[in-house]
Amino acid sequence: MEMINHFMLTASIALITIAFLITCVTLIRPNTTLGRILSLELLANITLGIIALYAVKIHSVFFLDICVALALIAFLTAVAYCHFVYVRLNRYD
Repeated sequence: MEMINHFMLTASIALITIAFLITCVTLIRPNTTLGRILSLELLANITLGIIALYAVKIHSVFFLDICVALALIAFLTAVAYCHFVYVRLNRYD
């Protein structure tokens, strides 16, 4: 059973690393500002997944508390940036 858990953890880390790299490429060359916001939000969520996998690997609950705090900060940042873009686009109407 331990070997299966180790394999699944390693596969999860590999897949999330691939997702992180694809998101970085998407962040570099989006067409719109909203595409950049979406890419940054996805990067934040992937980073949370990496931290959660690390917490599972070392058997520590402390890192999951950090994940919750970072998730709240990332969400509020995305909402604030979207509001800023909305106000900037509607200023000249």
